[in-house]
Amino acid sequence: EHSHVMGDRTKLSLATSEHLGHVCIVSTLPTLNGVAHVRDIKTLLQQTSSVDGRPLTLLQQELSITNQKNGKKNVTVRYFLPHQGKILSMASTAGGKDRLERHETDIDFADK
Repeated sequence: EHSHVMGDRTKLSLATSEHLGHVCIVSTLPTLNGVAHVRDIKTLLQQTSSVDGRPLTLLQQELSITNQKNGKKNVTVRYFLPHQGKILSMASTAGGKDRLERHETDIDFADK
């Protein structure tokens, strides 16, 4: 559980998990229209590719936002595919944010 104070307003967050491929983050935070209740559920899904029959991992995100004052709710479900190819990352060095180094890894998620 995490609490963050923004002036006289407080944001509360609680993260839970049902299994290794699941996380649920519930937050209550102040907005211009009152208080929002946010539920962000991320789940790893194992599927079979319809293209080549190979195993495929997807990340499903279900994001629901409810206005506590009027009860209006919006739910969005999105799916993310794993990156294919080499990963190019930016690493900050002791020189600060103005000096970045690029690092390429040998991880290729397409081969997994």
